[in-house]
Amino acid sequence: MGNQGSGASTIEKGAKGRGKPEVTEEQFGAAALVLKCLGHPLRLRIVELLERGGELTVSQVFEALEISQAVASQHLTLMRDKGIVSRRREGSHVYYWVDDPRVLKVVDCVRTGQL
Repeated sequence: MGNQGSGASTIEKGAKGRGKPEVTEEQFGAAALVLKCLGHPLRLRIVELLERGGELTVSQVFEALEISQAVASQHLTLMRDKGIVSRRREGSHVYYWVDDPRVLKVVDCVRTGQL
């Protein structure tokens, strides 16, 4: 048991020695919520589609991904609730776009094979 304690202090000293700030519990919690939401392949595909297309309607999303409108709406609503995408209504159309640029970094990591 004594080794576990000394190992933890070695890790802490090493992290501080590299000049990286400590991540707070709040930061881990916020990141976990976003990453959990992005943990579905279809939601990653939607984010990537919105990145390429800019503002898209629900119809454009479900047609491009060949999924049902209900499925597209469900995933877009979940991502909107997490602050990943935003929407605006114009007449009978609802347009969505990526509102959190951090998620584009996740997509870039997937695209380049870093994740």
